[in-house]
Amino acid sequence: MKDASRTADLKLRIFIVQPGLSKARASAAQLALLSVAENYLLETYGVPFGVIGSN
Repeated sequence: MKDASRTADLKLRIFIVQPGLSKARASAAQLALLSVAENYLLETYGVPFGVIGSN
């Protein structure tokens, strides 16, 4: 497994889980912060970013 890890493709994705964050009632400041984080991860590392919150 150690040898295979050196040649295997690695695909990273980052998710944050915030059960108290309402998707429908997220504030403009919360959305701005999340979009900045997403933009940074995509532009700097090419890593997709996702948010899991309440409905």
